[in-house]
Amino acid sequence: MDFDLTSGGPGAGDGGPAGRGSARGRRIAQRQAGVGGSRASRGSAPSRTTGGGAGWRSGDELAAAVAARCGTMVVALHDRQAPGGRNAIDHLLVAPTGVWVVGTDRHHGRVDVSHPPLTRPRLTIAGHDRTDLVDALEEQLDAVGAAMVRIDPRVAVRGALCMITPKGLLQDAGLPTLRPLEIRGYPVASPKRVTRLLVADDAIVRLPAMERTRTARALAQRFPAQRGR
Repeated sequence: MDFDLTSGGPGAGDGGPAGRGSARGRRIAQRQAGVGGSRASRGSAPSRTTGGGAGWRSGDELAAAVAARCGTMVVALHDRQAPGGRNAIDHLLVAPTGVWVVGTDRHHGRVDVSHPPLTRPRLTIAGHDRTDLVDALEEQLDAVGAAMVRIDPRVAVRGALCMITPKGLLQDAGLPTLRPLEIRGYPVASPKRVTRLLVADDAIVRLPAMERTRTARALAQRFPAQRGR
């Protein structure tokens, strides 16, 4: 369900930036306590175009998948302004499992994660290093996490990098078929898998419908819609 700030119901939504503050520490504490669910359900990554709006356009498939598969269980805020005017957030999704920051990337080629010795894992798309997507993701998670500390600190802040395939290909083309892909604990997944994560049963604190609407309204005020989108 897309959120309309003016009516509190379905629609397009408008929505101040939140500082980073204690958000990173909160996310670490949640992970250690299991509050944010399993590692496979705690990621988010922005698209390579996160910050320019093209990530949102490539994420139309995700918006359609969320609407079709999750219906009113998920309140969706699309293409939101991030603090400082950097890295627009493609999708803020308020689900029973928590608040998800989801970035989208339309990719061509194989998506993989490597683990070089003595350094952090690396995300590659068609052989190119795109670990910058994960760095941008963590900035966005810090901002949203800081906002949620003030809105409702019980709610887990999660996310996923959603990989959109070129039209005509299967949704999981380019992604591993025998293992879920993740980096730094953030899943890298197809739209279908992202929708499953949104409504999975692994959350310690599940958000009821009224709380999802209230949380979405508060987030829309802190993260307004991108102008002209």
